[in-house]
Amino acid sequence: MLSNRPTIFVPAIFGFALAIAGQAKADFLVRDVHSTGTINNLAAADALLAGSGVASQTTANRVFIDMFDGDQNTGEGTGHFTNNQSFPNNVVGADDNDFAIRATATLIITTAGTYTFGVNSDDGSRLRIDTGAGFVTVINDNFTHAPSDTFGTVSFAVAGQYALDFVYFERANQATVELFAASGTYTSFDASAFRLVGDTTNGGIATASAVPEPASLAMLGLGGVGLAFVRRRKRPA
Repeated sequence: MLSNRPTIFVPAIFGFALAIAGQAKADFLVRDVHSTGTINNLAAADALLAGSGVASQTTANRVFIDMFDGDQNTGEGTGHFTNNQSFPNNVVGADDNDFAIRATATLIITTAGTYTFGVNSDDGSRLRIDTGAGFVTVINDNFTHAPSDTFGTVSFAVAGQYALDFVYFERANQATVELFAASGTYTSFDASAFRLVGDTTNGGIATASAVPEPASLAMLGLGGVGLAFVRRRKRPA
């Protein structure tokens, strides 16, 4: 009597990862929380996001972070990019103040090296990325201000997938925030280099919605081009 047992060959295929990376998906999970009190720094934003003084909240998925509250446009500008989506918990027709968002996603880094991340925002923000040995703070903008840029660099030792955690807060008046990145080191905005994180349609760093299993990390790190397939062979029972 013979029985069939599948032998699974899964060569690590960087081409497969690149195919996934080329598809823009709504991988950012964005939680938008309005406060009953004043939110004027990151500590207040963290407390609000942890559940202190919550007036209302909404969660949504976004392809990238480029948000603007058109109800409180004071003519200060809306950043470098033109998508300008509304905040998930936006109250139409109202001047939304004293709120914070937390956006989480997984970066798909296809080439190791140094990257510059930038935020254009009104008001402050914090960007943290797990580079493999725990989260590091790439941007820490703990101030209220008109729309302006903040930059930070981070190095990835190997290609792979890395968790991202982003917090933004709005005190009053205009609210706008963009998260973008470019390979290399920059200290000012370069329109030819920076792209919104997650906007793969226009060349931005790709994202995934969750940290992959260890096997997936190994596949992404090994590189090479291969083919995943299943072959059945017969052997005596």
